Order: sequence, then structure tokens, then C-alpha cells
Amino acid sequence: MLKKLILSALIFFVGALLAFYGIFLLSLTEDSIGDRLLGLAPAVLGVLLLVCLLLAWRRPSPRVFSIANWASAGFVVFFLIGSLDSGMVSGLEFAATFVIGSVLALVCWCLRTLVRGGAAVRMAK
Repeated sequence: MLKKLILSALIFFVGALLAFYGIFLLSLTEDSIGDRLLGLAPAVLGVLLLVCLLLAWRRPSPRVFSIANWASAGFVVFFLIGSLDSGMVSGLEFAATFVIGSVLALVCWCLRTLVRGGAAVRMAK
């Protein structure tokens, strides 16, 4: 049970951080559609991760892990494309993409562990 709580706290922290970061970016943007998209993407991913966490606790299903996995991969690709300002990605932008991808991969692993653990508990009852 402690393992599930620690994994859930990690997912909650990353999801809330992404949601607040996206809201912060949206509050700073002017009327540029590109800036609004760059603010909307982390906010939507953060809320989606929080919803997936709730679903992993309520109704564990492999579909929950799949949704989070595809959304995280899409966000990393979107972040990498957003970094292409002059046609090339600098070393610092690549490092940021690597860190974000690693954190989201860890979150997906945590969700998979929660879903598999929850499904095993439900089947045992």
C-alpha cells in the first residue's frame, strides 16, 4: 500500500506541476496562437495525468496506461518541435527534452505499476 501511495504522489506532483506551468504560460501569453498552444499543451497533459491517476485508483485498466503513454510521447514530440526555432535544436534544448521525456517515462512506468497492481488486487477479491 505504501508503494502505491508513493507512486501516486509522484504522478500527482508531476501532473500538478505541468498543469500549473501550463496555466502560468497561458497567463503570460498575448494573442499569439503559438504561445497559447505552448501554454495549453502542458496544462492539458497535467490534467490528463491527474485524471489517469484517478482512473488507476478507481478502475484499473490497461487503457489508462495507454492513454498516458501516448499523451506523454505526443507532448515530448510537441516540445521538441517547439524547440526548433532556427531549424536546429541546441544542446540545452535537447537536454531539456531528454529530462522531460525521462520524467514522463517514469510517470508512465508508475501508472503501469499502479494499473497492474490494482488489477491484481481486484482479481484476487
